[in-house]
Amino acid sequence: MLEKNIKIVDLGYYGWIRLFDLFKCIRGPKSDERKPGPLLLIYRGLRLLRALDLGSMSPVNVNFSGISRLDVLSDESGFPVVIALEENAVARVAGHAQKRIRYDDDYFSQLGTFIAALSAEWRKTIFTYPPGPARIPVPSYRLINGVLRLLIPDNSILLFTVTEREVARSSIAVGYRGGDFWLLTTLEAVGSEDADLSGGLLGEAADALGRKFGGVVRVVAVEREALTNIARSRLPAGAILWAVNTGRLRLLKIPWRWKVLFWGLIGVRPAR
Repeated sequence: MLEKNIKIVDLGYYGWIRLFDLFKCIRGPKSDERKPGPLLLIYRGLRLLRALDLGSMSPVNVNFSGISRLDVLSDESGFPVVIALEENAVARVAGHAQKRIRYDDDYFSQLGTFIAALSAEWRKTIFTYPPGPARIPVPSYRLINGVLRLLIPDNSILLFTVTEREVARSSIAVGYRGGDFWLLTTLEAVGSEDADLSGGLLGEAADALGRKFGGVVRVVAVEREALTNIARSRLPAGAILWAVNTGRLRLLKIPWRWKVLFWGLIGVRPAR
């Protein structure tokens, strides 16, 4: 699913900064509204070895009374999310993975092996509050590959761009062909980073990307403010509908299978 020699084009220093900037829009509440944590605990039996606030990456002092009382610790400390690792948990996960992993496997297959290793230690040496699922499901490589082939038309380039007043600020494009992701690039590859994408100019930029690399470019372009609202909304589907209806979320050459899936998930019948 991921070519070992994936082609990365025009993703230099500023390209990586712009790529990471995409995630700033979806980090959640502003810093003055953000809750502390998550809280990471390293323990041995009933003894706490270390407590770390992952939000600020700073050590903290908390009262630890064992993994059966993480709910009490959460209430007392004010950390809504707690992750407790037995001191050998990471080594045990690595050990499980090492027994099964093949370094010539597809990267997605290797990732699945690590998820399976994590699942093997879930609720044995790895605990959380809130407790989470009773077990971590591990989808097979064949299942993931089949779903991707079903959802993504062959020879597609998936372009996601964040705009501000219809000017491109961040973008990422991923090529999918023959069941593999083979390309990682941005609009900078066709000179359209920081370009005006209003009106038909978005389609022109997408066509330029298609001519350069080949394939059908399928576009999701969203205003930064709208993306932030979607990420922070208690009803993301409603925020998405609002963004589409106001033109703050624009879609080009999106397959019908994506639309049917989305409208089905939110229980809305698409207009003809």
